[in-house]
Amino acid sequence: MEEKKPDELVNDLSDEDLLQKMIEEENNENNNKIFQKFKIKDFVFLAIISAITIATSAIMPLVKNIPIFGMIQLCLGLQFSIFPTIGLMKVRKVGSMLFMAILIALVLTFMAPIMGACIAISGLIAEGLNLIIFRGYKKDVSCLLTGFIFLPISMPFLYVWYLIIGGEDTVVTYFNQNIGLSIGMIFIVLAVALLGATLGMIISKELRKAGVLKN
Repeated sequence: MEEKKPDELVNDLSDEDLLQKMIEEENNENNNKIFQKFKIKDFVFLAIISAITIATSAIMPLVKNIPIFGMIQLCLGLQFSIFPTIGLMKVRKVGSMLFMAILIALVLTFMAPIMGACIAISGLIAEGLNLIIFRGYKKDVSCLLTGFIFLPISMPFLYVWYLIIGGEDTVVTYFNQNIGLSIGMIFIVLAVALLGATLGMIISKELRKAGVLKN
């Protein structure tokens, strides 16, 4: 049987088939890039996710003055890992975590300036670690782990801050006097954050199956 030449194979394809093939090749090429351009709809979705995350942080002013190490992270751990993970599962582009962190930090600054700074720094570190380890958010596990570490990273920065400003009623005093309990609080916060990130990934997958959330 005589094999067809490439030109003959192209002629056998319809214009629609050629267009679909070109789109698929372009999508594959874009997916292989580490840095991808953001679209307006990406910014809108991430902004909505950030707004929801901020709305759930309304409890922070009530607990920010409680001198217990990790209390703020414990109260915010679940929602600050669920929603950012959903955002990353939807917009799988380098910079998504940092964008959400900056939006959240801008609002939190009015509640507690140091917490806003910590969130911005945490977002930058989480984004950097993802870029170094996973080179983006193509894999679900990269979204999970980035959403998981986002808030817990802020804990050492808060400790250093209170160490600098001093005061008898700071979390540093509590940490030094209750080291065992404080370390236990760290593990509790990590567990809550991991639970939240896992729930965020599960919710995203279910929404994707339902056709509500698409990449």
